[in-house]
Amino acid sequence: MDNIESEQCDQCDPLKIRIPMTRQRKEFTPNKIQELADSIHEVGQIQPIVVDTNFVLIAGERRLKAVKHIIHNKDTYENWADFEYIKISMIAPKDDWHRHTIELQENIKREPLTPAEESRAVDEYERLMEQRKGKQKRGRGAVEGGHSQKDTAKDLNISEASVSDHRKVARVLDIAQHIPELKNLEDESSKSGILGKFKAYKIKEIRGEIARRAIENHRQDLEGIVVLS
Repeated sequence: MDNIESEQCDQCDPLKIRIPMTRQRKEFTPNKIQELADSIHEVGQIQPIVVDTNFVLIAGERRLKAVKHIIHNKDTYENWADFEYIKISMIAPKDDWHRHTIELQENIKREPLTPAEESRAVDEYERLMEQRKGKQKRGRGAVEGGHSQKDTAKDLNISEASVSDHRKVARVLDIAQHIPELKNLEDESSKSGILGKFKAYKIKEIRGEIARRAIENHRQDLEGIVVLS
């Protein structure tokens, strides 16, 4: 996006933004838009929506639709008024080719999180929600309310099992920071790779401790034999 004139505009009416018919993305699942709307309503708009100087949308259509969903469902969203004005980034594409290139960059060239970064992000999200809403209690005497692993799964549109795996990986990475042999654990290309390498280290550690104790017991036995003789 070289040589683009740009400016930030923190106050923009989302209903003023026009969506061109030539957009790359055509299909939007209503329940996915609602889930994104719920998330934006909960934590606020993180990323700006990209428009040109005529307020024609260039990037961020899902975010725009989610904000409009909030505005059009005022009875559902208590703080809907917070989204009467939204964050935008205004740019001036040189031509239609340039405009389309920017849109593709937005949709394709986002750098994905590594498995370690993703797990830490999921773990941190649940911790933040627990800080705000409290941790959901289970068992006898538990009351309704608080944030649960099930809530995290729903918010992030992933399974509860996946949330559990991410949090397990995050804990392993925290422990590994203090173990020189595992200093490169975050470079593993998958969650299973992280957990597998950590498990192999722990097995090796346990075997080493067993061997150490066996040698120590053997030494004590030998010393006993020497004393008896």
